[in-house]
Amino acid sequence: MKQILFPYSFSAFGDLNFINCFSSCYLYVNKINDTNNDDCSFVASGMCDGCGHCNNNNLISGMQWFFETIVGNTVTRGCFNEEFRQVHHRNNFETIDFLLQFAGLEYVIHKTDMAAITANSIERGYPVFARMKNEGNNEFHLIIGYNENTGEMMAVGTDGKNGRPKNSPLWAEIEEIIIITKKREPTKNLIDVFQRIINVLENNVKQGGLWDDCIQGFTFKGGIKIEMEELERRFKAMREAAFHNFNSHFFAEQFRKPVYDPLKDSRLDDVRRKIDKICDTAHLRNWQMVSLYEFRGEWSKKRDNVKEWGYATSMFDCIKVLKQCDEEILIILNEAVKILK
Repeated sequence: MKQILFPYSFSAFGDLNFINCFSSCYLYVNKINDTNNDDCSFVASGMCDGCGHCNNNNLISGMQWFFETIVGNTVTRGCFNEEFRQVHHRNNFETIDFLLQFAGLEYVIHKTDMAAITANSIERGYPVFARMKNEGNNEFHLIIGYNENTGEMMAVGTDGKNGRPKNSPLWAEIEEIIIITKKREPTKNLIDVFQRIINVLENNVKQGGLWDDCIQGFTFKGGIKIEMEELERRFKAMREAAFHNFNSHFFAEQFRKPVYDPLKDSRLDDVRRKIDKICDTAHLRNWQMVSLYEFRGEWSKKRDNVKEWGYATSMFDCIKVLKQCDEEILIILNEAVKILK
């Protein structure tokens, strides 16, 4: 068995996608130390759930959320019509290309002769990204070894330990592989990162855009005249959106405790401080949206019109504040781009 010694864990939360595979691979190709994960009691007991928070070490999870942030995922917002999940998806080509350019990794995608090409990459010391045909819970795997006799691959498990994990894929299950051909100087920098995030925020706050759609869903003039089933659906949709919006916390963490050195630039001190404060407000308002749905109680019957209107107005106010938070962050990031140019 030929294999790469790969001591890195995944912040996978039970789900392997390109970004968490890439995050661990990034540490490997840049020889960034992650040895504290070796003493995790959950891994030792065989109870690892792939959380990536081994031994209270935030390196792996910090890197994953950094990469989630730089491709715009932590500023995508929950849409009233639930279409937001397709925006900046973590496994699409645009995301993959941006991250590999950011890391300075040249690559080639192959759909045929994958076993032989993978073997060559392992021999050169580079793990291989494998996209699955049936994504299910695991859209991507990271291949770190192969058997010279059988051709069987070895994918790294979510606990980062070497040895074939139970969910290591078969070649017939793989749609394509992404091969790293060489390492070079990165072609994307912090300005590119900020601009990508700005593009997502502009889509959030534009007139008639995502936030306005949400606001319209809770604008009731002359009382609430829709059926209770539809009213509950709207509240529930915003509750689900709020859980996605909690990415505001992970977005803020990149500015509170940067893992990427250019973000530590002293010229960005005021940018980091302002974003920290705004995201704290957003985090609280998202919890309020969750509570408005979960603690309402009975949804099958309508209360008097004034009470229902007041309840809907509370959700309306939360959404307006969240839109304002995005508008403020948008202004701050545009200022940051000017500082860095």
